Amino acid sequence: MNAMNIYLACDIEGCCGYTSHEEGCVGTNLYDQFRRQMTLEAGAVCRGVQKAGGQTILVHDVHGNARNIMADLLPRGVELLRKSGGDPYAQLSGVQYGEFDAVMLSGFHSGATSSGSPVSHTFRLNHHHALYLNGQVLSEFLYDAYSAASLGLPIPFISGDREICAVARQIIPDITTVEAVTGFGYGTRSRHPEEVIEEIEAKAEQALNGNWQRCKATLPDELELTIVFQRHQDATYNSFFPDIKQLDDVTLQYKCNDWYEILRMVHFVLSK
Repeated sequence: MNAMNIYLACDIEGCCGYTSHEEGCVGTNLYDQFRRQMTLEAGAVCRGVQKAGGQTILVHDVHGNARNIMADLLPRGVELLRKSGGDPYAQLSGVQYGEFDAVMLSGFHSGATSSGSPVSHTFRLNHHHALYLNGQVLSEFLYDAYSAASLGLPIPFISGDREICAVARQIIPDITTVEAVTGFGYGTRSRHPEEVIEEIEAKAEQALNGNWQRCKATLPDELELTIVFQRHQDATYNSFFPDIKQLDDVTLQYKCNDWYEILRMVHFVLSK
């Protein structure tokens, strides 16, 4: 058994059955159904971690207003972080203080412009059209994987849509994945929610019973982040950030060789 401290970031759009952005919006008809599913999938990860000997588990709600998870449905012995500390680590807020041994992710989704989900996006909706890091679609998974790697932290497990799981395996070949939903065009296909929850619990335990320390992303030496805004006004406004370059009416580009500088730029230019 491994005594370890786990940071679990939980989103909703990659949960079983999730198909439309309105399902994650407070006050809509299906919101309660999917916040419950989000909670149950997060809880399944926690139970798997506990079976593998996890000592401390911090669950971070990272969707929307970050107040979606139903705390009473989580296993006893875990802690819940609602909202964040406002630091550049965003979805991994607080992980930089050295308390944790690994990061795990549940309910994650494909990045903006990806065809892997009808709700694919990265960070804010209706703000920017696309984000590319060194020419690759920047998903929230990739962003968090590099943030974790910059701190020496592995990501042994992710659940989410089929495409983001495939991306995760490309970036971290030894990562354990659970495909909770498959997107195609406007639609999705998924198994029974209870089957997905059972697999998440089993795979989360499995992920921590192997050599989970090797599940680290490799940071590129040179970093080039390209942002394509939906409105030219936003590109102009943000073009005054230090060392950023405007390529055309709606496109900005930022280059550096330090991941924390990417975090800092995103923190101020693409506020979450």
